[in-house]
Amino acid sequence: MKLAWKITLLVVAIVAVTVAASGYTMVSASFQSELETQVATATGESQMLCLTVGALASRAAGGESALVELLQGSVFFQGYAMVVFRSDGSEVWRNREGECTLVPGQGGDLCYQFVKTGDGRHLETMQRLALGAREYYVDLVQDADQPFVQRDRNLGIYYRVMALALGVGAAAAALWASLLTGPIRKLSRSTRSVAGGQYSRRVRVRSKDELGQLAEDFNHMAEALETKIRELAEAARRQRDFTASFAHELKTPLTSVIGYADTLRSRELPREQQLEAVGYIFSEGKRLEAMSFSLLDLFALERSQPAMGQVDARRLAQSVAGSMAYPMAQSRVTLIQDVAPGQFRGEGNLLHTLLYNLLDNARKASGEGATVTLFGRPEETGYVFRVIDQGRGIPPEALDRITEPFYMVDKSRARAQGGAGLGLALCRRIAQAHGTQLVYTSQVGKGTTVEITLGGGAG
Repeated sequence: MKLAWKITLLVVAIVAVTVAASGYTMVSASFQSELETQVATATGESQMLCLTVGALASRAAGGESALVELLQGSVFFQGYAMVVFRSDGSEVWRNREGECTLVPGQGGDLCYQFVKTGDGRHLETMQRLALGAREYYVDLVQDADQPFVQRDRNLGIYYRVMALALGVGAAAAALWASLLTGPIRKLSRSTRSVAGGQYSRRVRVRSKDELGQLAEDFNHMAEALETKIRELAEAARRQRDFTASFAHELKTPLTSVIGYADTLRSRELPREQQLEAVGYIFSEGKRLEAMSFSLLDLFALERSQPAMGQVDARRLAQSVAGSMAYPMAQSRVTLIQDVAPGQFRGEGNLLHTLLYNLLDNARKASGEGATVTLFGRPEETGYVFRVIDQGRGIPPEALDRITEPFYMVDKSRARAQGGAGLGLALCRRIAQAHGTQLVYTSQVGKGTTVEITLGGGAG
């Protein structure tokens, strides 16, 4: 059963019980009050009748015969439906038909009882009457329909009021339940939509109660789920690209190695051609070795966090510049160091690799006679390194992907310079291991600046 129906039935049940209890109490109280009034009136009239009979009989002499003559001869007493009994229960005088239900002497001086007959309800009273030494009992029957008629009338009103209350209560409860469960239905539809793959679906609930809070929490959950799904889809795409790029990067050097090896194996070549073939095999093998080492470094960083220590900025810069001296000289590119003193926490060997790869990329992007600057300064946020070149620059659409494994902006130029597209991916992972990130600023034809901020500030 739906929640709206449960709420409606509960409200109707509460209204029914409340109206029934209150209506029954009111009708019962009114009926009881009417009965008590009727009894008081009837007993009072019975007492008054007996007093009148006693007063008149005491004036008349002659005993019981005089009493009977008094009752028969008086127009006043003829208007009452009564029976006069002796104390032994025998009748003295009767002015009505039918049997008496009360027995003289058994109810004390005064007793009464409601009697239902064919023509309605009556109240029968029996009052003791003392005339000298003798006792009589006057049985008087009076009409008592009024309390019961009023009760039936009140019950009719009560039934109509109850039916109206139930109808109005059911309609109001159904409307309220529909409004109350509306947000739940919206939430249910949105949940099914999200389960069906529509991760952008949201719930619009304007209430500030618990249902509004539930809808807001659902929207937060759906947003987090949508973000996670996008991240998983992006991760799956990167994984596919990685696999395809890795296979492609392996294919090119392996094809060269196999081709030159097959040439050396299958024919006799002059000494110069042999050396050329061996040189190609060696260079491609070194490229495969470099790619393997870079991949191993990436996997190592994924599995464990490096051990951090204090690193001196100038000493690190001088070490990297020393490693870059030969490649820079070969490319006829000048390396300028502008590194201020400072210390920060980090892993020296990994940071050496990071700066080396950034400088090497800057060298490859620069032409002969260009300059590459390694800049370092302590700032409020930490120690900042910048690698600045005036090379080819990076297109805006490639900036978001240059740190993906095997991604290369200019694949032919990168392979000609011995690159495999793993250097910047390794740099990004080293930066993440240090709790920071690489920030790229580039303009095509004007150069690129790469910035990294390392914790610890100036020393």
